[in-house]
Amino acid sequence: MEITFDLSKLNKKEIYMIGDGISFAGKDAEVNRQMNEYILFDKKHNPDFYKPLRQLNPSDPNFQYKLDSLFKIQRNTDQAFYHTYGTTCKTLIDAATDAQYTYRQLDYYLTNKIKVANDSILVPIYSISNHVSDYFRFLHYYVKYVLYPVNETRGDYVKVADYANQTFPKNYADIINLRFEDDDIAAQNKIYKTILNKLNSKWAKENIRIEIDGLNVKQTKLEKLLASAKSAPKQTSLGKIIKEFSFDAELLSNQSKDGSELLKTIKAKYHNKLIVLDIWATWCAPCIGQMPYSKKLYHEAKGAKSPIEFVYLCTDQGLNQEKWINKVAELEQPGTHIFVENNVISELLSLFNGAGFPTYAVIKPNGEIDTKAISWMKDVTLEKLEEMTK
Repeated sequence: MEITFDLSKLNKKEIYMIGDGISFAGKDAEVNRQMNEYILFDKKHNPDFYKPLRQLNPSDPNFQYKLDSLFKIQRNTDQAFYHTYGTTCKTLIDAATDAQYTYRQLDYYLTNKIKVANDSILVPIYSISNHVSDYFRFLHYYVKYVLYPVNETRGDYVKVADYANQTFPKNYADIINLRFEDDDIAAQNKIYKTILNKLNSKWAKENIRIEIDGLNVKQTKLEKLLASAKSAPKQTSLGKIIKEFSFDAELLSNQSKDGSELLKTIKAKYHNKLIVLDIWATWCAPCIGQMPYSKKLYHEAKGAKSPIEFVYLCTDQGLNQEKWINKVAELEQPGTHIFVENNVISELLSLFNGAGFPTYAVIKPNGEIDTKAISWMKDVTLEKLEEMTK
């Protein structure tokens, strides 16, 4: 399929993959055109669907009633679209709506440890979207944490994969088994190479081989970065330096007894500078998603010779020091990185009134701590940071 963008018509104009200035041609052109029409139609005719859906609490005893009520409206919107635009994409749209509905049901079953008939949670899949990906993820969680019968081996992905193969149709077993994840590249590569032999379908095997190829490239690069890093231990006021990377990153282990002491040490180290604090975890997807924005800001600040320091405080909850080092190297994230005990992180989150990861705070040159200056790094500009240095 080909998508043509007419820049003379699109210049300074916002559109949603359809409209004057965008055209589709070739295989599946009409399907893609109609699916984009559907997205706009849904936004216009059912604008109040997603807010109450996000607010649904799986612990609410009325969860099922509220979910059914919302999706009755959604399915009526789908029917209105078919009446207006035809049924070319009906199979795709119905399946996507069913996947979104079932994903929320799985969240409810997972929260309340409810077992249901397997047939009721298997929906046909014809396309990939965010909702379908959510369905895949929660189907995996449901099988692992609700259906799998042996609590002692729940963390053994080989045994859980074997259980999925014995319990579900082949394609659905593959969907479940493709979702085993680890935030460490080497660990993820090992998982994929093991799971490859557990997969049934050609498409699943091709998919995971592509992932393995990509991870092999990343792992080779990571190993080179780790080998080239300076590793001579050195004591500083912030703690013991563990690694120094060529991408301008210094990694230290925390030796402060509590959060207040750590903050005091950081303030003293970067006296008269603006300090951007990023409290994060290697397993936190939103944390990782924001890292490229702070990396960009780091290089902009360095280029402008602005008195700004970026300090990353990573919790040790659920990981060891090696995985933390590997993740920083994988991201090539410049700045000062400190590996911190979770009890110290918890104290800092309490001090900053942080709800979880990531939590950001800014320490101004005068020592004042601003916990509201940054919600997400993607919204921060160098100009905004420089204004706070004054």
